[in-house]
Amino acid sequence: MCKKLIKMKIVVSILVMVISLYMAGNAYAVGLGSNATYSLDTSEVIRETSGFTSLDGTWSHDNGGDEWDGSAIGEGSPGGVSVIDGYLRIQETGNPTEHGFEDPGSNRKITFAHDLGPDGATDTFLDDGATFFFRIRLATDGPLDQLYPGGGAVSDFPAGGDGYLIHNEGKGNIIIRQNSGGQMGFALTTVEENGVASGLMLSFLNGSEISEEVDFDEGGIMNLIPLDPTVWHDYWVTIQADESETGTHRIDVYVDGGPANTFFVTSGLDQLYAGINYVALAVGSTGQSGAFDVAAFQFAPGVLATSPANGTTEVVRDAALSWVTSDYASAYDVYLGTDVNNVSDANRTNPLDVLVAQGLQADSYTHDDLFDYGQTYYWRVDQVNDADPNSPLKGDVWSFTVRDYVIVDDFEAYNDIGEGEGANRIYFTWSDGYANPNVNGSTMGYAEPDFANGEHFVETDIVHTGKQSAPFLYNNTVATYSEVTLPTSLTSLGSDWTQDGPTVLTLWFYGDPNNPATESLYVKLNGSKVAYSGDAADLSAGQWIQWDISLSDFAGVNLSSVTGLTVGTERAGATGSEGILFLDDIRLRFVEQ
Repeated sequence: MCKKLIKMKIVVSILVMVISLYMAGNAYAVGLGSNATYSLDTSEVIRETSGFTSLDGTWSHDNGGDEWDGSAIGEGSPGGVSVIDGYLRIQETGNPTEHGFEDPGSNRKITFAHDLGPDGATDTFLDDGATFFFRIRLATDGPLDQLYPGGGAVSDFPAGGDGYLIHNEGKGNIIIRQNSGGQMGFALTTVEENGVASGLMLSFLNGSEISEEVDFDEGGIMNLIPLDPTVWHDYWVTIQADESETGTHRIDVYVDGGPANTFFVTSGLDQLYAGINYVALAVGSTGQSGAFDVAAFQFAPGVLATSPANGTTEVVRDAALSWVTSDYASAYDVYLGTDVNNVSDANRTNPLDVLVAQGLQADSYTHDDLFDYGQTYYWRVDQVNDADPNSPLKGDVWSFTVRDYVIVDDFEAYNDIGEGEGANRIYFTWSDGYANPNVNGSTMGYAEPDFANGEHFVETDIVHTGKQSAPFLYNNTVATYSEVTLPTSLTSLGSDWTQDGPTVLTLWFYGDPNNPATESLYVKLNGSKVAYSGDAADLSAGQWIQWDISLSDFAGVNLSSVTGLTVGTERAGATGSEGILFLDDIRLRFVEQ
């Protein structure tokens, strides 16, 4: 087929100049700038039907399902692809074959794919980390054809836009797939389609293994950002493997430079092309119709994002601040403080004691002092360009909050290795009563895990945070108490619990629902006991419960010389029972009392 090139006049406006510009008054990138290894040229459409030669000359719709006839909207079969004022519009009207239009060329299932391999994507690029930027919206006016649904009459295009749903194992208006396996989708959707809210829908969460059931109405957890999909939004998206193993991948979506919307998704099985890593723009389901506009689409390997992300909590005290560089800027001014108004109003002339770096030629800043526990900080990065009389370009104000604790034990370091290098079973650190159960009925960790069937000394399913918690098994039928003890000499915190002035010891526990309500829970420091004052039924609640203990409640304890932390249960009456508690996230907290 002869290649037909349609060139359109580029309208130079803030809507379409997305490669390297920054929005006035905002410091978030309108596009990935020079970080991008691929940027879609939306100013023209190459109307080719074979190979990766369509759109800007690098996309293919030769995938065995697409029936695009090469036409613009309103010219050939219903639907098609048009360029309007420098952006792309893709419309699929349903199933025109039921209304007299024949395949090939009915404009059903329009789907374009771009091979990301030449742009730096490896076969595991979604696991390793990837960043995308796209500006998209649902089409509502201008050239649009009527709808030709399967099994229904021709109807007018809906005034509120024709949205989409995640379908076919993770497909949407945007589809991303790595060659090692796993695809995920993003779809602009309306409440009329999904029954919940209009916005941006992502692949669903349905386990930590690649699955066929990641679509709408297949039982998974819906991932949706409520917003108006009919107006332009900038989506900065980072994707990486989900280390928490909640899903297969973690996706962070920053809308219009705002805080991260974090989702855990399960990737799907299906694929359009074998042997490559690709992204697709699509309205590719015969069972749906849709029309959306694309003003920008970019890709960069690796996770590129401001850190800490706006609104992040539990930031460590020595965190560095970093941002994505701009093609506009040759240097940066950094403002940092605890007063949001000062950080917002300060400038080079009036720094208000919050200008911490001026003319910094780097993409990160490390504060001289440690951040304060539990404190919320505000920061701003201005872009400096000496060639621009309007420089510096003022950035948005972002915030983060520092964690209010230090870790006593989060149980993440323990493993199943019994001897030699790296051996760190949980009972090597926590002493229990396993050797003398008639006196102390405790066992710290599962006694005989079946390694071949994925069992461990620690618990990996019932966890509060991270990947592991501690199974504390107690048996007070013979012994009157069961307790386990952590020597502080074996912790990174050490024995001096007065450093920086912590006020509260926090312990999270989870009681098995089958536990009899016959035992009392307690904690000791250096032998000084504090009993749990909550409901006895909490020990069988089947949910994580936070227990805060004021350090002043441990009578007579020298907090500068804490030698041991003990957790235990004892009989509440004449007879005892046996059961299991899961322990996690033991912390010293810095909070006002």
